[in-house]
Amino acid sequence: MAAAAPGRRRPVLLLLLGAVYLGLSAAVDRSNFKTCEQSSFCRRQRSFQPGRSPYRALLDSLQLSPESVTVQVVNEATKVPLQLELQALHSNITRLRLRELRPLRPRYEVPDVLVGDLPHPEPLSVSGRDEGSVELSWGGPGC
Repeated sequence: MAAAAPGRRRPVLLLLLGAVYLGLSAAVDRSNFKTCEQSSFCRRQRSFQPGRSPYRALLDSLQLSPESVTVQVVNEATKVPLQLELQALHSNITRLRLRELRPLRPRYEVPDVLVGDLPHPEPLSVSGRDEGSVELSWGGPGC
């Protein structure tokens, strides 16, 4: 009996390995992982429709400081007040934080973890405003 050519063994070996890996992937215990229905965060986020946000910025609460701008935001569905803070940093970097205004329990906030040269804040200014929007600008050429 003649031995099979080395090139002919390769497809059979790949097919066999594929069958073994397929069997192993089917052996994963799915009960160890949450489904979207079991995660309240996932359920809330999947219910959002594009262009139909439940959040509304209260532009009358806008406060401009030398290093940041803050504005209150309300979730129209739950009436939970939030505070949005925007900072402009050097090199066109922005930092956005959204926190509950009056949380039942304060959340842990990670301190700034950047090491070395920190980006310098840029002054913000209101460059345009109408009834439903505010336009901010910062920095200059080369920022």
